[in-house]
Amino acid sequence: MADDDLFEDTGDFPFSDLDDEPPRSQGGTRTYEEFVAEVNRRIAVLQAKTQPGRARAAAAEWLGDSADTRAIKPLIQVYLSDETPRGVKRAARSALSKFRALDRALVRDEGESVEDALGSPENEAVIELIKDLAFNDRKPRRRGRGLLYMSGLLTILLAFLVVVYINAPEDTVRLSDIQLSLGGGDGDGDGAPTSIPTPISTPIPGATEPPTAIPTATPTATSTPTPTPTPTPTPISEDMLRQQLRELYGVLSVVDTSRGVLDQLDINWQSIFNDPTAGSRLCQATPPDVPADVTLPAGFEDREPSLVIARDQINTGLALLRQGWTYWREGCAAGDLAGRLSLGQQTVVTARAAFNQGRTFLDLIPQ
Repeated sequence: MADDDLFEDTGDFPFSDLDDEPPRSQGGTRTYEEFVAEVNRRIAVLQAKTQPGRARAAAAEWLGDSADTRAIKPLIQVYLSDETPRGVKRAARSALSKFRALDRALVRDEGESVEDALGSPENEAVIELIKDLAFNDRKPRRRGRGLLYMSGLLTILLAFLVVVYINAPEDTVRLSDIQLSLGGGDGDGDGAPTSIPTPISTPIPGATEPPTAIPTATPTATSTPTPTPTPTPTPISEDMLRQQLRELYGVLSVVDTSRGVLDQLDINWQSIFNDPTAGSRLCQATPPDVPADVTLPAGFEDREPSLVIARDQINTGLALLRQGWTYWREGCAAGDLAGRLSLGQQTVVTARAAFNQGRTFLDLIPQ
């Protein structure tokens, strides 16, 4: 299991860097004491099995937005419980991913605690985001880098779809072609139906029709189809589960570690940020290969849902990473890396967020 101090039950994050006196909002709608009381109330609703599923899911979503680490353990317990309804599980999973994204939004050195990092001026934007939500019960308009995940992901996916559309082959079958082949149009888009000629028989004078022979049907024996046995799925053993965990962690060790594939792309864009003319030097290096998507044998969906979620998140990160390196190569070829800086860095952030979420769900699996 990963050792991450964000997920320790300290109970005082995200306000540990503030004064001992309870902080007061500046023009906000609630005090700090009211915020703590609301966190406790939402946790109680989340854990109450007698509450409607919709209310428990709403409580999980609110706790994920609250950034209060007292909610992490209840969220994990609810997510791992077999008695939790599917909608509540989904909300708890989403809330846990927000805590991980918040952790990655903090700028901190290796080994530096979250409490120490919160006192750094580099994290003022994150602190403002948290306090604005705590005291005003709304998502603020300012967005920290790690909290750009959803909007950034949509932006990158939209860019990916645009690239696919631009590079689509010209001989792609069009709807009008299909309509024409089916007689639904004349190819000019007017939608006029194409008439099918009906053969007209011309009678021959004096011709007589010969008698028609009546065929005699010979009964044949009806064969009975042989039932095909349904294959029995192979049960998922603990060894198979551990093997898949090793493979998924192995992919993360290649792409999301120091000097890994993702880190190299991040360093490249940071170098362009520091020196817009550095492209001529950086583009000489050959871009690294991105691992292929991860696949799981059949049966894991029922055996270990967290593993399936982790696989999907990791594959999302891999797709974004491939798109990011393609975007870098295109910038090298066009000589406009400086103009691509914003979208390039956003690709790195969203890919890293996906890998972090995948790692979070791998860490939830008992080993």
